[in-house]
Amino acid sequence: MRRRGAALVAAVILGMAVGGCAFEPRGVPGQGGPGNGGDVDAPSAPTIDAAVDAPPDGPPDAAIDAAPPCRVERTGSGSSAGRVGGDGGGDRSPLDCGPTQLPVGVKIWLSDNATTNGGRSAYGIALVCRDLVTDGVTPSATMTTEQAFTGSGGFGWTPATLSPATTCPVGAVMVGLAAHRGVSNSLFLDVAIDCATVDGVGGVAAASTRLSVGGSGSSSANADQVVCPTGSALVTAGIRGGAGLDSVEPRCAALRCQP
Repeated sequence: MRRRGAALVAAVILGMAVGGCAFEPRGVPGQGGPGNGGDVDAPSAPTIDAAVDAPPDGPPDAAIDAAPPCRVERTGSGSSAGRVGGDGGGDRSPLDCGPTQLPVGVKIWLSDNATTNGGRSAYGIALVCRDLVTDGVTPSATMTTEQAFTGSGGFGWTPATLSPATTCPVGAVMVGLAAHRGVSNSLFLDVAIDCATVDGVGGVAAASTRLSVGGSGSSSANADQVVCPTGSALVTAGIRGGAGLDSVEPRCAALRCQP
């Protein structure tokens, strides 16, 4: 009985050993696997959302970093930079664009005939005034007005013809004025203005451009010119006159950017 039991146990063990040889190891190349006996694929790495590390779409909105809009204004009523023209006539009220506008051009009334001063001469002058608003980078114009002086007329100064406006480009202001006193040394004609650009915070460029005023006559005798000190602009203009315009006194001041 013991022998039969031992033989039975031995048979069972042998059967298990033989049967175990039929199993193939899992995950070994060429030894079969799930499905078709092919290789068992290694588990894939977890996918990371690309949006986490992707760069932002385009540059930041420029408006976020832009300076707030502001108005370019004068810092005062200005100091005299000199006088263009002769000594005749008397002091008249200065031409003033006001604290929120700046002179950017002129018009000239020129007598149609020779005056008693010996030639055609200016009967009057108008300052063209402009608002300058900046976005912190580039100034732009919003409104234009005028301030004018005309003489009492007569003595050949009237009738007179008004010239077209000669103005600085948008973003520039007047920084100087030029004219001629003619052969008699007592006329006011052949006028020009000097313009300089303004930056986004009210700074005035050192370089300027001269523009001739069409319709203001022609002369090469006794030239006068006045240019504002570097970094400042023409903000008001003193006037001397009688029957017509005798002289203009540019008054200059620095500019600033006001919210």
